[in-house]
Order: sequence, then C-alpha cells, then structure tokens
Amino acid sequence: MLNRYLPVVPAILFLYSLTIKPVFAQDQWILKKEQNGIRVYTSGVPGSLFKAFRSVCIINSSSLEEVTAAVIDVENYGQLFPDTKEVLVLEKKSDGHFIHYMLTD
Repeated sequence: MLNRYLPVVPAILFLYSLTIKPVFAQDQWILKKEQNGIRVYTSGVPGSLFKAFRSVCIINSSSLEEVTAAVIDVENYGQLFPDTKEVLVLEKKSDGHFIHYMLTD
C-alpha cells in the first residue's frame, strides 16, 4: 500500500521545500514580479553570481497526482515554463528522481 504513494513523494518534498526556507529566511527573498496570480522572488546565493528564484501561486487541480505528474514531467517543461529554450534529462535514477538541465531565456 505504501508503494502507491511513492510517486507523489518527490512533489511533496518539492512543495515542502518551497515553504520551509521562507520561514527561516524571509528577509532574504525579494519580490521581483507579480502577474496573473504568480509571485516571483529572488535571493542572492553566497559565492555565486547567480540568483536563486522561487515562485508562489495557487494551483487549481483536481488531484495531487496531476500536480505530481506535471512536476516530474521534465521533458514537457517547455509547456510549463514559456521561456524554456532547452531541457535535457541528464540522469534518471528512478521514477521521480532525476537530474536535469534546463536553459531559459
């Protein structure tokens, strides 16, 4: 019975990670854009020229399984993220556990 829920574990961890960091570092995230109910925040990354980003929105879905399917469907990220130029799955360790490369404009 537990195996039935294994596919949703990555999405739950991903969604949880979006909520835990702001609790401890609220002053580090700066709202950069808000449009169509989506808020985008950025934050500096120590030792890097790149900035971290996160977005917050409400997902209207009929099930957690639909959300999970979208999060782990790396090959179709171009449909979710309009500025995506290229997406490659570099390594698939198991279902829902992979390393990917994404180039955005």
